[in-house]
Amino acid sequence: MLIAQVWVDLAEHGVRLHPDAIDQERPAAPAGPSVVLAGPDFGPTAWDVSIVPRGVRPSRLEEVVRERLSQLTGRPLIVIVPVASAALKATARRLGVSLLIAPEREDQLTTGFVVHPAGSAVELPSPTTTVNARTPGRTPWATYAVAFELLKGETLTQSALAVRLGVTQARISQVMRSLPGALRREPSGWRLVDPDQLLGWLVRSYPPPTLVSTWLTLDPVVQFARRLEPTLASRDVSGAVSGEVAADATAPYANPTQLLLCLTQQIDLSGDGAVPAPPSIANITVATPDDPFVLRSVTPTAAGYGVVDVWRIVVDLYQHDAVQAAEELTRAARSDQFRRDHSDQGAARR
Repeated sequence: MLIAQVWVDLAEHGVRLHPDAIDQERPAAPAGPSVVLAGPDFGPTAWDVSIVPRGVRPSRLEEVVRERLSQLTGRPLIVIVPVASAALKATARRLGVSLLIAPEREDQLTTGFVVHPAGSAVELPSPTTTVNARTPGRTPWATYAVAFELLKGETLTQSALAVRLGVTQARISQVMRSLPGALRREPSGWRLVDPDQLLGWLVRSYPPPTLVSTWLTLDPVVQFARRLEPTLASRDVSGAVSGEVAADATAPYANPTQLLLCLTQQIDLSGDGAVPAPPSIANITVATPDDPFVLRSVTPTAAGYGVVDVWRIVVDLYQHDAVQAAEELTRAARSDQFRRDHSDQGAARR
């Protein structure tokens, strides 16, 4: 880790080392040094610094904090790590601990946040990370999940839907009354009569993920997706492919130029042959789904990576303006042969 670069990057965000950078008035804590920082909303303040050279679990971060509190230095704490999961970041915020992810190469930037005891905070976001606004109120993820299931063309009972999605039958009953598009109740269950209306509603209404980052690779995106699988496993990150690459793996039609990754957490792809890039030139998008149903049904492919449900791929394509790919995949997904093949795959997975 380039620790010196951390202080340079902090200065770019208005948090600067004080001339007396090492606090001379109090002895350094046994576990590490202390620094004095002054920020845009706070004066010179001494922090204890804990540098963790390897990945730290949220539980270990709590141990670090307890150790520092037991030393009674009275200082707030900065933890510097090489990587940080979403869970680790959430734990740090809950504990009021500053968390900085240090760069490992000169072309990388420090990310994370500094939290002052008085309550102010300075964020160091990834230059390619976008945090999309979420509409206030509870998002009806179960409603969207039922809609995606109905688009598969099966006739399903409410109890079968409840078991498949892991929600109560009462919730399924509520959802069925609220869905747009004609539903027909038959002796064997509910069947969707107007799939185009329901698909159009999903394209317009399904919310984008809150956290997204964009990257650029010079490699073919299909090749990049194949190569990334071992990397994800080594980082204990799970996920699946959507968008153009997933569409091509599901029903080949053209050479994909965009890769959409749905991962349980954001990761740094700079060591895997990609560089951060603005959305206008990026060909890789990493999305961290808010929807808890996205990664529950992942289909393996001959290409070596898993893909999300086919109708989620279709909606992603439409929402990313890949209309031709979306139309081609829609035609394929509605064919009897496709339904038979994927019904067999689903039965094998169950």
